[in-house]
Amino acid sequence: MSGRDQAIQQAKKHVEQLRGERNMRRTPVSLSAADLISLI
Repeated sequence: MSGRDQAIQQAKKHVEQLRGERNMRRTPVSLSAADLISLI
């Protein structure tokens, strides 16, 4: 497998990972920080 083919495979894996992360629900940092502070 050539370097170009490896780069293409790596890019495809990266795209699939990003597609999966796109659908993840995100919590705002301010809410996460407030949760951490409430535990202390």
